[in-house]
Amino acid sequence: IMEQSHVGPHSTIVDTVLATDVHVGCGEIHSSVLGPNSAAHHQSLCISQISLLGRGNIGYGANVGSNHTGRMPDQECTVAEGVFWGLTTCIKYPVDMTCSPYSIVAAGTTLLPQRIALPFSLLVETGPTTTVTDPTNNTPPAPACQILPGWVLSKSPFTIARSETKFRTRRKAKRHGHYTGWEILRPHTIELCRAGREFLIDYDPRSMSRKSTLMNKQILGKCGLTEAARRDGIQAYTDCIQRYALRGMLDHLVLQEESTDGASLRTMLKALQKAAMEAEKLNIIPPYYCLDQVSWPAPMPWEEVDCWSHQK
Repeated sequence: IMEQSHVGPHSTIVDTVLATDVHVGCGEIHSSVLGPNSAAHHQSLCISQISLLGRGNIGYGANVGSNHTGRMPDQECTVAEGVFWGLTTCIKYPVDMTCSPYSIVAAGTTLLPQRIALPFSLLVETGPTTTVTDPTNNTPPAPACQILPGWVLSKSPFTIARSETKFRTRRKAKRHGHYTGWEILRPHTIELCRAGREFLIDYDPRSMSRKSTLMNKQILGKCGLTEAARRDGIQAYTDCIQRYALRGMLDHLVLQEESTDGASLRTMLKALQKAAMEAEKLNIIPPYYCLDQVSWPAPMPWEEVDCWSHQK
């Protein structure tokens, strides 16, 4: 149990690492690693979850893993920062969401074993949890879960704004504060949005090629994707990327004005254009393409390049 982490009197913590500023009110956590600013305030069960960057939340009644699967205890759940398990969710292992930061699994959803790689998404249960083909008409049933890519960005931006403030103001750890206060919208998460947008643009559910089928399974998992959700996801990711870049330009212009004693806007824009033209393209490869292994951010948030070098 690291600095400024709290464990309630009705909690059961076994073989687990709790990073800084983690709050466990009650419930059970076994054989897990919960990163900074994680929370489990209510009665829930969490077994074998690896969340190195934390910031996640386990809702009331969530069953994240199980110790009664009838199999050997050799499966786990690996998640990115900020993943929210909703009320009474049931997460069946193995699950890999290391490329889906700040995604929400809606209340009552059963998540089958799979890999999902679309950030800021909403996962909602829509049908039966079986994937067996109907023998009467050879038509597979509807997917057990639908994914709405970029839903948090377009439909719940307040969540991101609130989280930014919360993670900045509620950090109490002093000895570890230098690596727990990273921004949500930073080079790594923006690159994930870019890769997600490219996938959605090229997505064709009718394609039967081996490469297309493999990419669909590794990014959508067993979730269904409607055409409306695909279009909304493209727009959400596009807006996020553009606003990220424009915010960087605005901040840079403000700094330029302060450092040049009120230079004209035309002069500053010319200097900005020159800097952007001379900037080297950063080769930040999103980990979608490491399809045979779990992917963690590399470098870690506190080791990334500064945002302006990426934004320009």
